[in-house]
Amino acid sequence: MNDLSSPARNRHWISWMAAFAMALVFSLLLLTSNSPLYRAYGSDSAIFVTIGRAIVGGATPYVDIFDHKGPVIFYINALSQAIWPDVASVWALEALWLFASLLALGRIARSLGARSAWEVAAVQLAYLALMAIQLDGGNYTEEYNNLFTLLAIAWGLDVAKADSPDWRRTLGVGAMFGLCAMTRLNNAMPIAGLALALCVWMFFAHRRLFVCHAAAFVAGAALTASPFLLYFWAKGALDAFFYGAFTHNMLYAQAGGLFRRRELLLSSFGQFAAFCGLCAVVGLACGWRGKGRTPSGVRAVLVGLVFAAGFAGVSAFLSRKDYGHYLLNCVPAAAAGCAALACALERLPTIPRRALLGALTLAACFTLYVHGELQMSRTNDLLARYPEYTAQCEAMAERIPPQERDDVLGYRVEPKWYVASGITPARRLFFMQEILASVDPALTAELVGMFETDPPKWLAMAAYRGYGPPWEIHPPVLELMEEKYESVMINDYNELFRLVEE
Repeated sequence: MNDLSSPARNRHWISWMAAFAMALVFSLLLLTSNSPLYRAYGSDSAIFVTIGRAIVGGATPYVDIFDHKGPVIFYINALSQAIWPDVASVWALEALWLFASLLALGRIARSLGARSAWEVAAVQLAYLALMAIQLDGGNYTEEYNNLFTLLAIAWGLDVAKADSPDWRRTLGVGAMFGLCAMTRLNNAMPIAGLALALCVWMFFAHRRLFVCHAAAFVAGAALTASPFLLYFWAKGALDAFFYGAFTHNMLYAQAGGLFRRRELLLSSFGQFAAFCGLCAVVGLACGWRGKGRTPSGVRAVLVGLVFAAGFAGVSAFLSRKDYGHYLLNCVPAAAAGCAALACALERLPTIPRRALLGALTLAACFTLYVHGELQMSRTNDLLARYPEYTAQCEAMAERIPPQERDDVLGYRVEPKWYVASGITPARRLFFMQEILASVDPALTAELVGMFETDPPKWLAMAAYRGYGPPWEIHPPVLELMEEKYESVMINDYNELFRLVEE
């Protein structure tokens, strides 16, 4: 028995080793925000690293330090900084996360009928190629949530293929939905699309189990969301959590004019979303053509992939912003569609099947090469000034007495200033203050109140401050700064101010 299973076991290990190699090379070359080869810090990445360090130091998100994302991304970064307070630890976690995502995708491909390691690897390369187009340095909420979405698809297939579906798999799908929602609400939309298709199928195919599975999905979501809710409730921060993770996030997403939607639909942003949707539709067509051999539940999951890609694209368009990483939410459904396509090639004769599979592999490798070169070129341009930038940030931090480094605020500095200088922000609103406040007057009042009654001892600001709306400093805030602070140091990038003793 063991001898018969040996070839399958060998293929399994080959797939694991190939996935690990792909994850390692991809993460080294393209996760440029924190890769040891680049250490470019990024923008959003630097924000999350800074919050992670603050949490390790005892801060409570939303109360002591603010951003409008869900808590999962903060605690992922806090975990890395607790292990090793360096951006390379974030990269190591990202690489392992990507490896797990590739394994989950391989499981999806095999569940859909992939028989060879080549088929699995081709699908994984397609996933990486789509990621590369929109990655922009890495350490984004969507990047981490892709693993949760891929696991939900894999468990959804388990539910769909069983004669008597196991509610524990549905519990897992709900748990992944809860984790995505606790990272960023719109990141849960792909799983919502998948769950909708499964729900309709379950109602008609297994009506007696419908209530049980619906309850399992809700229970799974509650299982992963409730620890965060209980934590913030115990900290007296439940209102602050809901405001930051949901209310302010939606206010920020809606900032901008209606013309942005038309612009997004006609741009490469809209084209990428449409392509991901097309990949899901192709996967559905491949499964539907073989519906005599494809269980109805699997066809329901393939429909769910189309819903997932559509829901992810629509939620990105509703944000009225063309940040490419928003579309990473579309990639799991598109990659699963590619898996269905690769598996459908099994029905073809050997030569055309290998030719088409080779074409898919070459297309993925070419896309990886082109967008990898583009990403690395952009990063290399930035890296030309990073050693000097980091050295100047460190020199500025050294100008502050050690006993006062816990009372420093960067106001309108680049978020990477905190990572480069090693400073932990001393006030709640620590980055893009005017942008955050532009969507809620209460935050403007908070900034004015802070400088009136509790100004930090030290203030770092960008050396160039010729901002236009909505970036310009709010006049009452600027007036208080000019009244209360004196400049003590300026370099090529930033200026340091000290609070004038009254």
